[in-house]
Amino acid sequence: MARIATATSTRRTVRLPSLAVAVITASAVALTACGGDSGDGDGSGSGGGPYRVSVVSDLTGAGVTQAGPYADGVATALDDVNDRGGVNGGKIEYKITDTQSDPTAAQATFRAALSEKPVAILAATGSATLSASFPLLQNAGVTVIAANAIGFPNHPFLYGASLSSSQLASMLANSASSSVSSLQGKKVALVGIDSPATRGTFGEVEQQIGTLGGTITSTQFVAPGTPSFDSGAANIISQAPDVVVIQDSAAGTILEAKAIAAAGFTGPIVVSYAGSDDATLANIANPNLLGVRPYVYATEGTEIFAAAQKFDHAKNVSNEGFVRGWLMGQMLIAGLGKCGQDCSSADLISSLDGLGTFTVPGGFLQFGDLQLSADRHHPLTAVGLYSYDPATRKSVVRIDKVDAGEPTYPAAQ
Repeated sequence: MARIATATSTRRTVRLPSLAVAVITASAVALTACGGDSGDGDGSGSGGGPYRVSVVSDLTGAGVTQAGPYADGVATALDDVNDRGGVNGGKIEYKITDTQSDPTAAQATFRAALSEKPVAILAATGSATLSASFPLLQNAGVTVIAANAIGFPNHPFLYGASLSSSQLASMLANSASSSVSSLQGKKVALVGIDSPATRGTFGEVEQQIGTLGGTITSTQFVAPGTPSFDSGAANIISQAPDVVVIQDSAAGTILEAKAIAAAGFTGPIVVSYAGSDDATLANIANPNLLGVRPYVYATEGTEIFAAAQKFDHAKNVSNEGFVRGWLMGQMLIAGLGKCGQDCSSADLISSLDGLGTFTVPGGFLQFGDLQLSADRHHPLTAVGLYSYDPATRKSVVRIDKVDAGEPTYPAAQ
């Protein structure tokens, strides 16, 4: 069933019948818990009123597998804090709108979100969707907390719940090095989803692997939905790498990792965090595969898992993207908490930049501190490496801390 979740002083989830229009787009009528338009204003939460927030996500189309969990994680975080009384005495009023995973539709969706004059926009989308609408967001200057703020300059208004592009490169290169003790004299094969973010990241990975003493045997980009990776796996095997690195979705990681193992590779396979959830590791069931995680996932028994069930957002709870969405919501909540009741978007930016080292609730045990400042708009600092244990049929920590490095950003154009 399609869903648009909104939250005001009385939380309500509005469900649309499955045979009705299943897409909430920029042209759809805005639904709120109290009905009608939210009215004029800056979404600041002044006077104990609600903070108005817009959540934009790829809820349908090719991007839904990646972005749907982001939206569920954001909704869980915001519903949870509202259930506990809100922030500074004010609830967070939000609605989720759909880009349809289409660049043109995305621009219209973000434009409609900006027209609501929110204190912040949570961009729970893939990198391609965000890139298509970025000039619009840059011109507006409203606080944006994004699931995939990767490869952008350190714009004052933009924050990312992922690792930055430079950190992704450091994470993958350092994880590959940890998997074989040292990359000095070792060979590495790279496999990634064909996206602007991955292409940018792999360019930096190649440089960092070289700095660590390794060499790249091949770099392959795989289009989403590709039905087979057999030929790609054969190409990898023919060049005899010591370690393989994969950055892809969960589905892509399963396809590629299984094909590489079936082709005869027995060395370590390091996979980025989108393909390192429990279900994916269990599906692949390869003890030589190491899944990178920057935080503990929302498995049964965790506070985040319980919150997802309580607020009916548990469909994608075990996915990495769900916890990334939770972090997006918690970054907003932490910023609003520091900002106070009368918090404009500009005030929120100052508050986020002033957070320094901070923590988030929900059993969110990351492998290093969370940090935000004017020079650091990506809070994650370290990752852990997990593998599947066939004896216990569970994912276990193999390496508990791998440095993700300081985020560095490209110069603004």
